[in-house]
Amino acid sequence: MKEAFSTKIEQQEEELEVEVFLKFFRHGPRETTPDIPDKHIEITEEGRRRAREIGEKHGSDASISVAFGSDRDRTKETAAHIMLARQKEISPNANLKEMEEKIEEFTPFKKITEDHRLSFYLNGATGLELKNAFKADQYLSVLINKSDDLAIEDGDKDTTTYIRQAGNIAEILAKYLKVADNMYRSRVKSEKNDDNLTNKLERYLGTHQSVCESFIAKCLEKISGSKVRDEFVESVGNGFKELEGMDVTIKQGVDGKKIVITYPMGNKKEALSIDEELLLDIIKERKEYEKNFK
Repeated sequence: MKEAFSTKIEQQEEELEVEVFLKFFRHGPRETTPDIPDKHIEITEEGRRRAREIGEKHGSDASISVAFGSDRDRTKETAAHIMLARQKEISPNANLKEMEEKIEEFTPFKKITEDHRLSFYLNGATGLELKNAFKADQYLSVLINKSDDLAIEDGDKDTTTYIRQAGNIAEILAKYLKVADNMYRSRVKSEKNDDNLTNKLERYLGTHQSVCESFIAKCLEKISGSKVRDEFVESVGNGFKELEGMDVTIKQGVDGKKIVITYPMGNKKEALSIDEELLLDIIKERKEYEKNFK
């Protein structure tokens, strides 16, 4: 087996702080291939190039990273290209299978994986109404303002509605709050500079239009009310553009946790500070909502 990805994490000599960085984004431009099932459609050469540019600009570090995607290959492929942008061993034109095979030569750890919470499903009766809204360029507005009630009316357990999407992302963030806790405790307990411990983790999460937007909208709704939420929705129109999304930075130190979300709103970037209580509130709302379908 070849030597594992070589990038090292410099240990900080200042006051101990750990960081988990999560980059969520809509997948890159997709190929137009009508004979291939939707879940196996790949991103275009332009999509790969743009993903690599994002990874290079960010300085992605494959040694501390994992790429996640939905059950559609294009999301995992986009995430992997961002994660692997600085790895010269990986071809900029590699597809998902080729990247997975190349990674196996360098590390036994799985670096590209799937999380269904990054996906969306329009299989129920409400899904048909959302598809029609998408064709009319009103998808995000209908999703956020009507989908939860429509699903209750339709008895639709399957379609990914506003609170379901927001709850999915809140669950992912809550998971990484625990990861940050564990990292911090491990560092505090370590009596020496242990190379097996790191102060930082990165995760690249490829998803779809409306997924991140639903979570941001729900956070704004709970923090500032529906007016501010609707201003955000109006600013992004039908949703984020390809390869747009949100960055989440979780820092854990002696003063506790700090969670900051940055996201595009019009021509500028906005920053939103949230806490664990807000995430748990969104998750609770999702659980209460699902009781309507029992």
